[in-house]
Amino acid sequence: MTTYVEETQTGGPAAAGPELIMQLAAGFMAAKHLFAASELGLFEALADSPASLDALAARTGLTRRAARISADAMVALGLLEAGGGIYRNSPARAASMPSEATCCRSGLSSEISCGGPLASASASRAQAG
Repeated sequence: MTTYVEETQTGGPAAAGPELIMQLAAGFMAAKHLFAASELGLFEALADSPASLDALAARTGLTRRAARISADAMVALGLLEAGGGIYRNSPARAASMPSEATCCRSGLSSEISCGGPLASASASRAQAG
């Protein structure tokens, strides 16, 4: 595991300040949203064509609220684009992320994004509302 320690001007390690904690927390939250969106089928639902919020909710079986929260989080991360009430996969998503099938074959994030027990619990909570 790589650790992050800043050096002060005197050459000694700096104390881990709130910036480091906030950076770690933001990364954790982004990853959780990404894994949830993948497990909920958000990217797959938009693979063939863009969709309105209502259509996205219908394609994924999510409530409007859950679909909006997840889609808006992915817009904030740059993995979806939104405009005029329509969501679509971003070019960054297509270029940088494997498909869910590839993910499952490779074992990448299998517990969360490929249907492991953690993913099932997370998906159930999101679909409930």
